[in-house]
Amino acid sequence: MKIKTKNLFNSKTFNLIFSVVAAIIVWSIVTTVVDSQTTQRIRNVPLTIDTNSGVLAQLGLSTVGDVPEEVSVVVSGSRYVVGNINAQEDIQVTANLSQVTGPGTYELTLNATDVNGKGFTVDSISPRRITVTFDRMQSKSVPITANISSMNIPSGYIREKEVVSPEEVLITGPATEVNQVASAVVEVRVSSGELTSTQVVEEDIILLDSNGNELQKGNMTLSVETASVTIPVLKTKEVSFTFDYLNAPPDFDESMLSYSISESSINIAGPEESIDSYEAVDLGHIDLRELAQSGGTITKEISLPSGYVNLDDFDTVTITFQLEGYTTQSFNITNLTLRNVPSDCQAEIVTSRISNVQIFGPQEVLDQLTGSDFVAEVDLSGREVDSGQSSIPVTIYAPGRGNVWAVESYSVIISVQRQ
Repeated sequence: MKIKTKNLFNSKTFNLIFSVVAAIIVWSIVTTVVDSQTTQRIRNVPLTIDTNSGVLAQLGLSTVGDVPEEVSVVVSGSRYVVGNINAQEDIQVTANLSQVTGPGTYELTLNATDVNGKGFTVDSISPRRITVTFDRMQSKSVPITANISSMNIPSGYIREKEVVSPEEVLITGPATEVNQVASAVVEVRVSSGELTSTQVVEEDIILLDSNGNELQKGNMTLSVETASVTIPVLKTKEVSFTFDYLNAPPDFDESMLSYSISESSINIAGPEESIDSYEAVDLGHIDLRELAQSGGTITKEISLPSGYVNLDDFDTVTITFQLEGYTTQSFNITNLTLRNVPSDCQAEIVTSRISNVQIFGPQEVLDQLTGSDFVAEVDLSGREVDSGQSSIPVTIYAPGRGNVWAVESYSVIISVQRQ
């Protein structure tokens, strides 16, 4: 069936459809050809101030304080181009640094460019100008001290010098700010009442100028923001001295030796929880061999436990022994014995006697002794014994005579066979 053209154009439905299609075509032509230019505001465009190159790098300057990171720009161009602009990639906004000649605050003009050459025009930037401060960055270390408010320390206790940790703080920032810092301090406020134990407090670090005025941290950064302060509070006590004897014979009678100490006692301070049970300062050992050779005078250093303090003005004491009437005599000893021989060994003393043994003691006692009154004893307990012959130290004493002793060390040769 054929449709006549004349009849088609006389159809109301056809005319309606034709009018709509024609309108769309005309609108497309107008928007793409006649009205292709448009204007649009682009937001969140990055602002770049490059401090690592150019004039800022040459002058060693960095920005100080808050600087806008993003701006908005108004661009114009074809609708297609403008509609496809990427704020992060297609527009570059920089500050004109031509006026920057050194540290200071400057009003900088901003410039924007079509960095990828897409063909749009930048009509305006908001803001058009920004105020920026430039300065050289600097670092320096400052000791940290503690400012402690008054504390009530009861009688019988003392307060030692406080310990601050860390001891110093590294301050970094603009030179004009860092150079104003003369010191760093932590303000310590302790609880009211009497203090009888060590206190540890942590507080913020405060910066001060040369006049002691507090400085705001501003654009400066600190390696640490707080410091701990240990305030040692110790209990005092007066204690005596004690010591032991070394290289004494088995039945040594300590009461036979009379002595005096240059200081009868010492004032010390220590933690409250332990000092009450601390009765005497241990001076260590008095070597009887050394005593015989020293003429009776021995000097000992005073050593206190960790955390304890010597409150007196002496750190040694002298022990003087009353050795009037004491002398040294020589004896030949033939009574040689073995003790504590391991069960898997056979051992014997090869040496037959020890000659010219120097014995120290009261003259009246030594005059009554002979070599046969002495024993030279070899004790193998706790000792690694190898097969064959070896030299072993001996202990020399006179049984029942605990106030005489050898002033030198002596050894004998023993022979060992393992079974």
